[in-house]
Amino acid sequence: MDGVKRLLASRLLWMLLGIFGFASLLNLAHGGLMRDPRFIAVPHFGGAAVPAWGDRALVDPVMARLEALGPISLLDRAFESQVRGALVDCPVVASVRAVHRHWPRRYSVEIIYRRPAVVLMEGGERVPFTWEGVRLPREPYARASRGLFVIEGVREPIPEPGASIRSEAFLDGVAALRQVAPYLPELRPLGIRLVDVAQPAAVVFRTRSGVPVIWGRPRARFGENSVEMKIAYLRSALDRLDVLEGWQIDVRYSQPFKRATPS
Repeated sequence: MDGVKRLLASRLLWMLLGIFGFASLLNLAHGGLMRDPRFIAVPHFGGAAVPAWGDRALVDPVMARLEALGPISLLDRAFESQVRGALVDCPVVASVRAVHRHWPRRYSVEIIYRRPAVVLMEGGERVPFTWEGVRLPREPYARASRGLFVIEGVREPIPEPGASIRSEAFLDGVAALRQVAPYLPELRPLGIRLVDVAQPAAVVFRTRSGVPVIWGRPRARFGENSVEMKIAYLRSALDRLDVLEGWQIDVRYSQPFKRATPS
């Protein structure tokens, strides 16, 4: 009995009970506030930033996801994770940079949008993809896809928006473009217009004049000229554009100019 009396008289016990009671009251109060309609918020995109390469149509899929999420309390402990979760598989969203509360009934998000890098053709329509092979929806990227290189010769099926294409040929195509991209302004007279990956042995750039540029295997480490040497050969081709008809430019090895082989 003496031990029980001493325990009941202990300041530590009453302090712990007080803390527990206060925390319980806070939880009750928080639960009530979460249901308070004054703090139930909806998304606000009036001033949403859109990248210079895109247009306002990029915002529409984001708004659709957040509207489907429905009103949510700004006081909800899971508020930010719910907002981020609603956008985790949105095809246009690369990542959510930040979620902002605008008291008392609004919130906004900062989005890093996926940017198209190349297009594939499907039924005469241009289908945009990122460098990583993620398919993007056509409509929001209509303007951003203009002027992008076309990769042709990919035999694998085109996936749904937001999914990645499973194609080694596609990866070869974008790898070749990444290698040549820094030099494209000076190589503009060649008129490189699309990337042909139909042949497993080499990526081929097709030019406006019909002269093929056999680039090779961009992901191979050995057996071909370096990127710098390949570019040097293409620079030399600029001086003889008027006599290249009926030829092909094969920059993989030591003899870059060859008579085209009839297909």
